[in-house]
Amino acid sequence: MGPAGPGVAIMNIGMQLAVADLLGALDRPGLSASRPDGSGPGSAEEAQARLAALIDSADDAIFGMTLEGIITSWNPGATRILGYSSEEVVGKSMTMLILPEQVGEEPEILAKIAGGERVDHFETIRLRKDGERINVSVSISPIKDGTGKIIGASEIARDITARRLGQDREGMRRRVLFHFEHSGL
Repeated sequence: MGPAGPGVAIMNIGMQLAVADLLGALDRPGLSASRPDGSGPGSAEEAQARLAALIDSADDAIFGMTLEGIITSWNPGATRILGYSSEEVVGKSMTMLILPEQVGEEPEILAKIAGGERVDHFETIRLRKDGERINVSVSISPIKDGTGKIIGASEIARDITARRLGQDREGMRRRVLFHFEHSGL
């Protein structure tokens, strides 16, 4: 263990697993590990470094977890959106981010992931460190080891609170206009 401590080591392992899952995506049509100058394929290490940089620079919250829901990695976007540092969440249950009335949904989602399913773009609410509830659009995907065995899940969460507030305001404006149009005022 380095001087940064065990939490950072676990986070790094989790991030490497998430990157390894993304590296598997390079086998899909249209994706490649070419060097930025287009001169041909780069090494696996170069591809992993580029993907790690993408995860670290993403505005979205991206984190990995075990199939039991224990957080193993946490990107800076997750810190910005949810308010927790990686040291505060790595090794803890992701239920700390879920509304108490929604905690029962997590085992169901992780069972789907364990079965190889992706859970694409559903909207839900997550809890920030300060207790604020935020609207997020979430995708959850399996993380596989080198043999293809599913060993965890990666979650990508996009904060859609501002968009939802705008939709709520627009809906209210329309209801008020409808009321005035039909009330004879």
